[in-house]
Amino acid sequence: MRLTTILLMLILPIAAAAQDRVAMVIGMSDYEGAAASDGPREDAEALTDALSAQGFDVTT
Repeated sequence: MRLTTILLMLILPIAAAAQDRVAMVIGMSDYEGAAASDGPREDAEALTDALSAQGFDVTT
């Protein structure tokens, strides 16, 4: 959830100035030496939903 909040705070002000509202969301969870986690995938899905609700054309 923290990742989602941070990304929204970074993306939304930049996108507000742009004419086209597009976003690319990447949720990486395959790190060498780290245990697998569904957290990044779930964060990416939540961010995709939030951006779509704000009128963004989202690519995941």
